Amino acid sequence: MLPFCLLSTEDTGLMIQAHGRLLGIRLFFLLLCVLGGWLLSLGGSVESQWIYLPAAFCFGLLVILVDKSLHTFSIRSFSHGTVGMMIGFFGAWLMTRVLEETAPASDASQAIRMGCYLGLGFLGTMMALRSKRNEFSLLIPYVKFRKESTEDLPHIIDADVIADGRILAMAKTGFLQGELIVPSFVRDEVHSWVAAESEVSQERGRRALDTLDGLQKSTSVSVTFQEPISDGFSESEKGMIDFAEQIDCRILCVAKDRYPSARLQEVQLLSLNDLEEAIRPILQVGDLIKLELVKAGKDPHQAVGYLADGSMVVVNQAEAKIGSHQLVTIASVVPTSAGRLVFAELAENGDS
Repeated sequence: MLPFCLLSTEDTGLMIQAHGRLLGIRLFFLLLCVLGGWLLSLGGSVESQWIYLPAAFCFGLLVILVDKSLHTFSIRSFSHGTVGMMIGFFGAWLMTRVLEETAPASDASQAIRMGCYLGLGFLGTMMALRSKRNEFSLLIPYVKFRKESTEDLPHIIDADVIADGRILAMAKTGFLQGELIVPSFVRDEVHSWVAAESEVSQERGRRALDTLDGLQKSTSVSVTFQEPISDGFSESEKGMIDFAEQIDCRILCVAKDRYPSARLQEVQLLSLNDLEEAIRPILQVGDLIKLELVKAGKDPHQAVGYLADGSMVVVNQAEAKIGSHQLVTIASVVPTSAGRLVFAELAENGDS
């Protein structure tokens, strides 16, 4: 979560209210634990009454500390871990059955039995947390879980997308909805830009923070800052792909070229550049468009205007019309390495 100094006054107030509610619930739970300890002490001896209250208080405090340490742990991760632990316990049960038949009961066999349950339970839990959802189909052979629809899958956004800023416009117009996940290492990358010595990096970092602030205020998306389940993730191609594979979601990026191995790992990519290319208006020879002529062209008789996507339109015999809006007829469209170059002619009665 962003520090209070980087958030607006409104966001800071909402964050303080949320923390206040959590604090109230935790204090109420602690009070219930102490009350339960007091009720238990009524049925015990006088000496034991002074043990129940501190023990109940310590128990409640321990549960609260565990809750705070699991603040990034989702219910999906919990269910995966539970299934993995059950598989580990089943394997341990099979091993201990064999041990009971082959070895006499002793302290050593009891220690081995306990080690099997603890070790295999732990390994099963960790393996399940690192597994993808469709890998759990091994529990029911030939049956796979229903895949979530495209709308249900959350998006992971990297630092480049946040700094780009176009994602905020998509959220404001309602074209982008659902959950946006910002990994902790992406958040750290943005903070490192703000703290950099380069003015370019600082400006990039401030623009990224403004984008995050706008996304948090948006009603069409929800922003979640999430820690990886395990260590070793970083703001890199492998780190983002592994993180997306771990929590079963898509990567929203500026260009797909940054994640060439995503397809091999079956991680879906959504590119802002691809979207921009897809919604670019298709111009054909003879189309009539309204255009603002802003400057002179290369030749003396030419004037230049720009489409909404940034494409340059060169209008012949329009130098005298610079500074006005004109109706022009598309004469030709020439693809270039930077996009496209459009040539047009003034339409009859083109002043508007």
